[in-house]
Amino acid sequence: MPKARHREPNALDERERGRLLTFLSIARDCPENVGIYLALLTGMRRGELLALRWRNVDFEQKILHVKASIGFGENGHYEKEPKNGGSRRSIPMPDEVAGILTRRLTAARAECFKAGVPFERSMFVLGGPDGEFMAPERLSRHWAVTVRQLGLVGSEGEPPKFHDLRHTFATAAILAGTDIKSVSSLLGHANAAMTLNIYTGVNAQAKRTAMDAVAATMTAAPPVAEILELRAAGE
Repeated sequence: MPKARHREPNALDERERGRLLTFLSIARDCPENVGIYLALLTGMRRGELLALRWRNVDFEQKILHVKASIGFGENGHYEKEPKNGGSRRSIPMPDEVAGILTRRLTAARAECFKAGVPFERSMFVLGGPDGEFMAPERLSRHWAVTVRQLGLVGSEGEPPKFHDLRHTFATAAILAGTDIKSVSSLLGHANAAMTLNIYTGVNAQAKRTAMDAVAATMTAAPPVAEILELRAAGE
């Protein structure tokens, strides 16, 4: 069978990320918006976000444990093992993510109280008090509406899909100077080679930035006092 055409990462640049984060900061903390936040700030796949349970959120150590994903089969959506061995991972939680999840936890407890059911840590973070996970299509539809409302455009000149939030996280991490192996581990790739293959262009840009920084440091003019001292020694 012919191979599927490789789709270049359609990541959001700094300006588009800023617009999205500004919108999320004033929008209501519904489960769908929490999902967008988490995808952007952790790089988790859609299925992994939907399968995330409260027992996988360690607020004390500030770690997210990715242990499952939501897949699709003949009988519809179901909970399954992560995509590959590397996909089972632990992701450190920045303070922003911990704050978002703390607010979501408060809301989830309130939803359970209103429904007259006890809150359980086995419930899904983006799910409801019925104990079911959110349908993947529901999250994607909400994202599509958000993209249209904000007029978001990715690096490929196209409206970004939900998976492009993961690409945005990876691109930002590489450009910030994070080494490829760490980025690969955070994304849950099988190996660093996969990360390099997907983000070749981004990594090349990061390398150029690093080389420019090194060159600037190496060729920086020494202090005047040092120059005079060297001249005196030469005489």
